[in-house]
Amino acid sequence: MPIPEFTHYPNSLTAPTTFAHDMDTMISEFPAFIAAMNAAGVVGYARVNSTQAVSPVTLTVGQCAGFNTFTNTGASGAVTLLLPAGFDNAKLKMIVTAAQDFIATANGTETIRYIGNISIAGGSIKAAVIGYILTLEWSGTQWIAETQGLWSLETS
Repeated sequence: MPIPEFTHYPNSLTAPTTFAHDMDTMISEFPAFIAAMNAAGVVGYARVNSTQAVSPVTLTVGQCAGFNTFTNTGASGAVTLLLPAGFDNAKLKMIVTAAQDFIATANGTETIRYIGNISIAGGSIKAAVIGYILTLEWSGTQWIAETQGLWSLETS
C-alpha cells in the first residue's frame, strides 16, 4: 500500500526497478516544493536564536510547521517561547545554549505531556543546562515532550 504523501510517485514503493527514475523526479521537483512551502509561510528547517530582550517570543504556525530549532544563544536572562495553538504536524526543537531558563509555554488550555506527567493548562516546560534539548510535537490533543536532559514541567 503506497504512503499517501507519495501517491504521485506510485512506483517508488511498489516497483524497485523504477525507483531511480522516481527519485530523479522527486529531486527535480524539490526546489518548487520548498518555494511553495516558503510562500505558504512555512519557515522550513532553520535555527532561530532568541534572547531575553525579545522574550516572550510568540511563535507562529509557520515557525512550528517546518521543525525549526530554537536556541537561547546570547541570553543573559530567561527566554520564553509561546507555542501557537496546536495543529497537525506541528513540531519544534529547543536547545539550551546559554545557562539561562529556556521555557516553552502551551497555548490557552493546551497542555504538555512529559515523562507521564501533564502540565497545567497553558503550562510550561523549562531547562537551563547547556546542551539540554527539547523536542515538542503536537499529538492532536496535547504537546508531547521528548528530551535530552531533565526538564522541569509546570504541573501546579
